[in-house]
Amino acid sequence: MNNFKCNCPTFMNQCIKPKPAMPMPPKTISYVIGSGLTGPTGPTGSTGPTGPAAATITVASTTTGLPGTEASVTNIGTTNDVMLDFIIPAGPTGPTGPTGSEGPTGPTGPEGATGPTGPAPTITASAVATTPGGNPDIDVSPIDGGYNLQFAIPAGPTGPANGLNAYGGLYSTTQQSNVSVDSGTYGSIDLGSNLPTKNVDLGTGNTVTIQNTGIYEVSYDAVISSSGPGDVTLSVRRTQTDLDGTAQTITLAASTETTYNNTAIVELTEGDELTLEATASTTLNLTVESANLIVKQLN
Repeated sequence: MNNFKCNCPTFMNQCIKPKPAMPMPPKTISYVIGSGLTGPTGPTGSTGPTGPAAATITVASTTTGLPGTEASVTNIGTTNDVMLDFIIPAGPTGPTGPTGSEGPTGPTGPEGATGPTGPAPTITASAVATTPGGNPDIDVSPIDGGYNLQFAIPAGPTGPANGLNAYGGLYSTTQQSNVSVDSGTYGSIDLGSNLPTKNVDLGTGNTVTIQNTGIYEVSYDAVISSSGPGDVTLSVRRTQTDLDGTAQTITLAASTETTYNNTAIVELTEGDELTLEATASTTLNLTVESANLIVKQLN
């Protein structure tokens, strides 16, 4: 075994003997160094200065230009405050559209001036018909210079016989003595004779009884004297109550004849019983020389 120790450089355990040194030309050596790992995020920097304000844009106006001209846009503001004026030309007239539906009637226009006065027409009236029933009518016919009017006026219904639907009454011409009256009490006047009657019942007891409901004229006359002075009231009574408008009060002197007469228009109902009665402000004896009570239906 060779124990020779070589001090030469080795390569893969092979001894490389140096050769004689020769001059070497200079060389450029390039190195590629890979990037390292990303480092941690650094601290936030300070806020920078405020930048310029953002620009604003508004439309100042829009104008319709003449047909065929160029459209244009003009900034009449500033760089940061933009104000735009638009000019947009009108387009050509389109074809006529279809006819629309009829609109509502407009308001009435003002009244026109009065025209000149025309000639007065001639008006004549021919025969007037009065046939019963039907409806009234007027027939207008033109004639030379005017018009002829022919009237048709139906006759009204036949009125009631004698003009009254009901009437009747009682009377007395015989003297009645000692008709006793007092304050708050009534004395009945005797009416023993009948007048002509229609739809009125003249029963006994000086009573006139109504048969037709309606409006009546009620009247009476009486000649009375008193045994002493006092206020004496005469009235037509219905069911022990004075009939409205029929009471008549007269202050009588002793033994002096006084005439009472009164008329009232009242509404009466079928079955109402009417009597002629007297009362006084004090106790008196009356003498009745004559008296009557009459009713007439008016409707």
